[in-house]
Amino acid sequence: MSNLKYLINTYLVLIAICMYSGNSVSQTLEVIADYPLIDDLVDDTGNNNDVFLEGNPTFPTLPSTGVSLCSNGIYIIDADGQNIETPIMPTFDIRNFSMEVEFNVTQLPGVINSRTRMPIIMGSRFARWLGIYIDSSGVMGFKFNNFSTNYRWSNTSISGIGNWHSTKITYYNGHVELFLDDQLIMTDDVGPLVTFQNTFNFSVTDFSEGNPFYGCIRNLIISTSPDLLFQNGFE
Repeated sequence: MSNLKYLINTYLVLIAICMYSGNSVSQTLEVIADYPLIDDLVDDTGNNNDVFLEGNPTFPTLPSTGVSLCSNGIYIIDADGQNIETPIMPTFDIRNFSMEVEFNVTQLPGVINSRTRMPIIMGSRFARWLGIYIDSSGVMGFKFNNFSTNYRWSNTSISGIGNWHSTKITYYNGHVELFLDDQLIMTDDVGPLVTFQNTFNFSVTDFSEGNPFYGCIRNLIISTSPDLLFQNGFE
C-alpha cells in the first residue's frame, strides 16, 4: 500500500507541475468580479457591491445607453476631481490573479499634468501593488509596489486617442504578463507584491502620485485563483 500511495502522490505532483509550470496562469483563475459598466455600476457575478464614484463636487456620469463611464483626469482632492473605484474583494488572492479592462483615452498624460504617465487601472487605494499604466506617447506599461522607480514599459503603444482598447495584466508568484488588445506585449519578474491590510480593491487613480486616468472604461473583470492545489502538501 505504501508503494501505491507513493505512486499516486507522484502522479499528483506531476499533474500539479504541468498545471503551474510556464507563464500561463489563466487555467487556474476564476472570475470574482465582472463590471460591464455599460448600463449601471453592478457586478454581474453578484459577489461584490457596486462600483462607486467620487466627485469634488461633480461625480462621473453614470453609464447608460450611449454614455460611457469616464473620469476627467483631475485628482479627487483637487477642485473638480473625480475617481472610479471598486469595493474591497475579500476572496482576492494576490499570489495569482488578473485584472482586465477596456479603455478609451481622452487625453494622454503630460498635457493635463506635470507627470508623463497615468494609470488605467490600479490595484489598491492604499498600497498600489500593481497597476496598468500609459505614458505621454501612448506606450503601455505597469507599476508595482508603490515606488516611483518601479515602472516597466513595453515597446507597444495604443493606436490613437479616442479608440477603444482592451488591456489585461496577470500576476503569478512574481511573474507579470501585460496584454494589449489580446496580444502579449511584455513579461517581467517583479517578486512579491506588497499589500496594506489586504486592501484588495481597484480604481482609476494612483493615490500616491495624485494621478488619475483621463478617459473611459468598461468591462472591468477581476479574476483570481481558488485555493491553490496542494498548497498544504500531502499526507
